[in-house]
Amino acid sequence: MVKRLCLALSLLVLSATVSAQAHGAVGIVRAETVLPSGPYRFGEAVTADLDVVVNTKLVDPDGVRAAVRFAPYEIVSEETSTADRGSATRVRFRYVLQCATLACTLAPNKRQRQIVFGPAVISYVSRDGKRRRTSVRWPGVVLVTRVTDAGSRPQTASEARQLPIDPLVRLPLSVESPPPTYRVRPATLALVLFGLAGIALFGAALLARPLVAALRREEAAEVPLSPLEQAVAAVETASQREPGSADHREALALLARQLRRDGLTELVNAARKLAWSEHAPSAAASRELTSDVRARMGGER
Repeated sequence: MVKRLCLALSLLVLSATVSAQAHGAVGIVRAETVLPSGPYRFGEAVTADLDVVVNTKLVDPDGVRAAVRFAPYEIVSEETSTADRGSATRVRFRYVLQCATLACTLAPNKRQRQIVFGPAVISYVSRDGKRRRTSVRWPGVVLVTRVTDAGSRPQTASEARQLPIDPLVRLPLSVESPPPTYRVRPATLALVLFGLAGIALFGAALLARPLVAALRREEAAEVPLSPLEQAVAAVETASQREPGSADHREALALLARQLRRDGLTELVNAARKLAWSEHAPSAAASRELTSDVRARMGGER
């Protein structure tokens, strides 16, 4: 009877604990961290994994987030992967850490240091729309120095000078880079280059001047069109652009008047007939007329 009573009380306490945990992390089946304790040396890469297994009926795996702090280590890279296992999905957060700053150095009288990172905070939204979060602790890592053991100390005369055993903290020489030196000062070089560019532009202008003058002479040497040639060009342009239009008829009428002024009376009637005909003048008829006019103009010359 006593054994049964103890068993019942144990089951009651266990169920209360499980329900409390489930109430604090609804939908989280398991959350654990994987971080080898080392020891690690200065600058050595460390891989830390955070595995979160969620019940997909209660939690959307895509909405699971993790907030981590690894000071004094820095996160070199991080990636997130998922793996489905029936109604559960494992979300893995993998971080590659490295400590390459003075915050990870050791005091001269210490050979190792225990580092405990802050807990990882897991946040997510359950299917009922509530925002929830829980935390998981990381195991500690051991950081060891490279220079405090006797085997790595210098065994030369420089040891008698009591060089610091932690050179990253107290270097015997200055680590500041010397000021840069130049064969030619940048400002002087810039002035020289600008001057050369100006000379090149001036030379190009001098070389192009005769060519520009020749082009201008060619343009001036062109003989302007005579009034009759202008009238013919107007008819050709109007017939190509919009044959049979009012502009086409006006150009034909102008050509007829100019033909009379120039004494080409045998072509005046043809031009007038096209200009004032009942039917719209066609492009073909205009081309035939202008060809006849140009032929007479060439014959007269």
